Amino acid sequence: MQGPLNGMKVIDLSRVLAGPYCTMILGDMGAEVIKIESIDTGDETRGWGPPFVEGESAYYLCANRNKQGITLNLKSEQGIEILKKLVLDADVVVQNFKPGTLKRLGFGYEEMKKCNKGIILASISGFGSTGTYSHLPGYDYIIQIMASLEASVKYCEERKTFGKEIGRHQLVQQMIAKMSANLEISRLLVFKAGWLKNSGKRNTQETSLAKWISCDAAYEAANDSVQIHGAYGFSNEFPVERYLRNAKAPVIYEGTREIHTIMQGEYALGYREDKPLRKMLPAWPFEDILIKG
Repeated sequence: MQGPLNGMKVIDLSRVLAGPYCTMILGDMGAEVIKIESIDTGDETRGWGPPFVEGESAYYLCANRNKQGITLNLKSEQGIEILKKLVLDADVVVQNFKPGTLKRLGFGYEEMKKCNKGIILASISGFGSTGTYSHLPGYDYIIQIMASLEASVKYCEERKTFGKEIGRHQLVQQMIAKMSANLEISRLLVFKAGWLKNSGKRNTQETSLAKWISCDAAYEAANDSVQIHGAYGFSNEFPVERYLRNAKAPVIYEGTREIHTIMQGEYALGYREDKPLRKMLPAWPFEDILIKG
């Protein structure tokens, strides 16, 4: 049976989760999805695991069904020309590079419209295309911690109890301090994993540690935020309870905490040993993989 989006063509330039999950849903509904990956390693989630299914990452498979695939070097003229031909009769392009990356490649939205006036460009980024953090790559758990912290600080400044701002109470200050500290710890762990990758060194243990600690930190921050807001946290005005529901997902459904605590335990006990690298790891942030010449 044909889906409601049968006849629609989608060019998928995204990787990891947000973009691939979006295009997977479009594919499930009948759209033709063409996923474009780097010429060296493909979508980096192909190597994320365990678990693996017949050599394929379960993480990758869960967000990339119902798609066709092609690899391109988007820093080369030939790669851009092939992309232009794909866009000619496409309906939608989905990408989650950092803001400005496609424009630097010479194929931003204005250039796309020259190939196809009706093209829709869906851009996904951690912090939007403008603003203080727009240049930063987005990482789910860190964004969740930031959301809980900023909502709680704003609430502390606006609400009073017993004649003073609730932020003046020591219990609230302790929870705010823990959120702030966990945010910096999570950032440092992610940056360390990225630095190792940029240096061409294996970072499996460090990436696992960053995922575990930031996953727990996001859940704790959301839980503390709900406590700070009290009953207001469940209202439409201050719906921070949704942060807690979001933070529970990687803990309960994905099993992030359990998988990575086991990995760290195996490293500490000497049961887990990484194999030597066969070649230099690609640079980080990840879009450098696609545009590397």
